[in-house]
Amino acid sequence: MVLLLWTFVHGNLAAMADRLRALSVPFRPVVDDRAFSRAFEHQMSRYDRGAGSDVKLVLSSAMDVLRDHGLRLDPQLTLGLKAMAQASAFFTQLAPPDRPFTEAALDAVSLVSPGR
Repeated sequence: MVLLLWTFVHGNLAAMADRLRALSVPFRPVVDDRAFSRAFEHQMSRYDRGAGSDVKLVLSSAMDVLRDHGLRLDPQLTLGLKAMAQASAFFTQLAPPDRPFTEAALDAVSLVSPGR
């Protein structure tokens, strides 16, 4: 999830698609990975790239693309992403306008990572 957030903040749509695809499992017999990647990049290009984007909207849209292409995330991971979207909604209301949620979240992760 941290790598997913990092790719989102850095605006790397192809890497974000790859990360989500790696975390997903198919619920249809055949999944066209190339079609998924194209649709994902097309859908995500609607949003501002980087730390100022609305995490809740982006994650919801990403989940729609997954579902439309016969993919789903593990239920526990889905709950984790929902929790992150909810945290973003609360954070956005309480934090200074120049402090995006994604930036704060990545800073928090770097504080608890080994070697820091």
